[in-house]
Amino acid sequence: MVVRNPFTPTFGASPLVVGDRDRLVARIRSALETGPRHPAYTTLATGERGMGKTVLLNEIEDMAHRQGWRVLDATATDGGFIDELIEGGLELLEALRPDDDRTTGVHLQVFGVGGGMDRVRSGRRDASVRNTAFRAILKELASHCSATGTGLLITVDELHSADVAETRRFGAAIQKITRRAQQPVAFVGAGLPGLLTDLMRGDAATFLQRCHRMEVGPLDISVTKEVLADTFRLGGSHIAGDALHAAAIASDGHPYMMQLIGFEMWNAAKDPHDGITLAVAAEGLETARRVSADLFVAPLWDTLSRRDRHFLRAMAPDDTDTAVSDIAGRTGMSPKQVSVYRGRLIAKKLVASTRYGYVTFVDAATREWLRARLRAEVRPDGET
Repeated sequence: MVVRNPFTPTFGASPLVVGDRDRLVARIRSALETGPRHPAYTTLATGERGMGKTVLLNEIEDMAHRQGWRVLDATATDGGFIDELIEGGLELLEALRPDDDRTTGVHLQVFGVGGGMDRVRSGRRDASVRNTAFRAILKELASHCSATGTGLLITVDELHSADVAETRRFGAAIQKITRRAQQPVAFVGAGLPGLLTDLMRGDAATFLQRCHRMEVGPLDISVTKEVLADTFRLGGSHIAGDALHAAAIASDGHPYMMQLIGFEMWNAAKDPHDGITLAVAAEGLETARRVSADLFVAPLWDTLSRRDRHFLRAMAPDDTDTAVSDIAGRTGMSPKQVSVYRGRLIAKKLVASTRYGYVTFVDAATREWLRARLRAEVRPDGET
């Protein structure tokens, strides 16, 4: 009999058991209840890949819906996330209008741009029309929400992949409506830690600089064990204490890795209903490590130049961040060359600045994968 695997190692998919993120969700709930004067009313949530940022956004959106709020969501990786928010906003406005006032999407006169839905959609490349429409849609939605004592929550995922200019235009609109006009339009964005470097430069980024910061980090070991054990239980199985400990240590509190490890352990068992022993766990862990490397690091490594790889190899011995001067010393590169490759690797989202003169891996799994590769290489400098 085929037994369904209860783990979900799919990015953005909500697992059966969500780790202890209640504190973070409660912070946003408090902001929604308090209003625009609450510091977390506009929030940037950052964390490494696999930390559960998308799942956290899902939890926040569900909480907002339960509070009676309207929600607009977008993902910056698709490009043009303001367009995505405009489309969602138009649909919300249609739903909010009385039945006898609804149109088939021909000419909603709520934008102050002399047109309507068709004009907005046909003007996707017209930044002036699009930005004016976006602000007008937010104002109209805020007005509807105010009348019912609720508000509008906007979430944007993968902000690190967004066009910087578009993100700043978005920030300018939210700044004007939320902070200056004190309208009930809240915002939670999520992305990799590097977005704080990429998007925080210049006067145009004032709004983003002033957003409340929320770090989505690893879960502690007790919570990790609880999530793993509960998920096995919900699947009709159980896991031995030593196997559970090994799984929790290997996941390092990363929610995605927890799901991947549990998934592979389940698959390694001949009959999961008999339980997960340490031997089964070891087999599953080995598979999970290979899959993780294949998913995260190997495809990027193959696209890197020889000097890109030298730069990353020079960072591998350090457990935290690495001084740029040490990279120069370990690779023989000049300070100018180190600066060039530092910029390239930051742009590829492999490296992030932590403080002046220091860099670290955006994803800690990259360091571990690279250390394993270095141990296996006979001639570290032989690759091209």
